[in-house]
Amino acid sequence: MDIVKQVLTLIFIWQLAFRSSNSAMAVLIKIIKHIILLLGQVFGHDSLISLSSHIPLTLASAKAILNIQPKCFEEYVVCCKCDSVYEYNACVETVGSRKISKQCNHLGLKVRNKQTACGTLLLRVVHTKNGESLKPFKSYPYQSLKIAIERLLNRKGFIAKCELWRNRAAKMPEGIKGDITDGNVWHLFSSDEMNNFLLYQYSYLLTLNIDWFQAFQRGIYSVGVIYLTVNNLPREERYKPENVIIAGIIPGPNEPKLSINSFLFPLVEELKHFWVGVSIPLHTNTGTSSVLVRLALCCVTCDIPASRKVLGFLGHNAALGCSKCYKKFVINVGGNSDFSGYDRELWEPRTNLQHRQHCLALLNEENKAQLKAAETKFGLRYSILVSLPYFDPVRFHTIDPMHNLFLGTTKHVMKVWMQTNLITIPILQKFENMITNLEFPLAQVEFHLA
Repeated sequence: MDIVKQVLTLIFIWQLAFRSSNSAMAVLIKIIKHIILLLGQVFGHDSLISLSSHIPLTLASAKAILNIQPKCFEEYVVCCKCDSVYEYNACVETVGSRKISKQCNHLGLKVRNKQTACGTLLLRVVHTKNGESLKPFKSYPYQSLKIAIERLLNRKGFIAKCELWRNRAAKMPEGIKGDITDGNVWHLFSSDEMNNFLLYQYSYLLTLNIDWFQAFQRGIYSVGVIYLTVNNLPREERYKPENVIIAGIIPGPNEPKLSINSFLFPLVEELKHFWVGVSIPLHTNTGTSSVLVRLALCCVTCDIPASRKVLGFLGHNAALGCSKCYKKFVINVGGNSDFSGYDRELWEPRTNLQHRQHCLALLNEENKAQLKAAETKFGLRYSILVSLPYFDPVRFHTIDPMHNLFLGTTKHVMKVWMQTNLITIPILQKFENMITNLEFPLAQVEFHLA
């Protein structure tokens, strides 16, 4: 058995090194099993034949032999039609001696005064050697925030690194902001308004990130990832893969159209408990003790389409397409928005209180026509994040830097200004001279090398 463990260990090391899929690894194990068996039969070595018999046929059996802990992701069942999310046990019912799948019971809005449940079948029948079993048509892997935080806190040096920001903040000169810990939102969580959240140890602020990617080179299959970063960590540690929490993987093949409230529900429920405090065990050389850990979501950072689905704002082409104010854009005949009219004094800013009131008002709409009219009027959709008592959807999200800066929007705007003579070559030369003669206070600025 020691040789079997060594062979399986090498296979899993191969998987980590080359990032191979579980399906590929399962096939590789079977190939190695049959090669060893074939060599034993050809050369007449009973030891090889015996070794082959002990090599498992499945990846789960291989992990059991190596005593690898069960998966940290819980599998939720997703409705293929409306994206409602269910626990597996809630999708199974027993009729006589047989277990069958339930149908999705999500109630949509009334259409022509009629309200019906979705009715989509949630599980499919799979035939195996041991009989029939029920598997989801579509599943949503979700990692418990409690499990993820416990794993991070028990890593050597993690807690100490999360406390370094306190010393750094005390040394930062007035008026200079070098990291999120110098910002106004961070200071807000140290105030009485947020119950002095950050003044206590084991209190951590999180950033939520969501994006979609094409999982395969051939064919269109879009998969979304919900992940969290711990902002208390130093900036050079914050985004290392081992410090990032993958909370959920949104299944494809297509992105949810308007919102991802159903996929955020398990995370939001855990965040509600962590705002009050959750007991987490810490394992040290002297034994195990429990500490009260508090978590809060202080930032959502993603591109514009993703932020709209998370926070409940309408798309940027809507009449009220801004997530920070109520400036109304004129929609042209072709469907394009007119973004002109940059008179900031006329832009009414959105507020957290208004946003929450409008979100709750949407829940009272009885049919699709009324809901769409209300969404257009308020410039938003309902977001489950408003159920977090401290969260400010308007203030706690960043303006998309990637598409507004890194992908050339600024360069395009500069070209338009030059073509219309708003900016001329002499003015650009003047800017160049100002930048060249600019002196930076190097002694007062702290640089971090990623």
